[in-house]
Amino acid sequence: MGVQVFPGLTPDPDTGPDGLRTRLHVVHDDQRLHMELIGDGFAGGQPVVVNDKLTKIQFTLENRVQAAHKAQLCINGLAAGEYKFTVDGQSQMIRIPGDAADHWLELPVGAGPTAKVTIEKAG
Repeated sequence: MGVQVFPGLTPDPDTGPDGLRTRLHVVHDDQRLHMELIGDGFAGGQPVVVNDKLTKIQFTLENRVQAAHKAQLCINGLAAGEYKFTVDGQSQMIRIPGDAADHWLELPVGAGPTAKVTIEKAG
């Protein structure tokens, strides 16, 4: 079934006191997923879609740099395995060890105002 969250709406995701839409926290049964964008944000009015097993995440990134760059994403809570990270149709495979540590990733973002991001566990 999954969950669909709209950034900027209370209580999810965490927009902070200044409404930055940079963090998302999902608590589902005994699973925890935490994501934070540094320098960019989750696009307002666009859903963040997470499936029940936390193996597929889709969101629209708001390009706040207004130029092509490497967006920084801190993610914690994914199960161990290979994940395909896709940004506007360009994919890369990244191995996630499944530990409790924060994992810092760089996502290539074009110069457009937004980018579609999908994170999906392989296999």
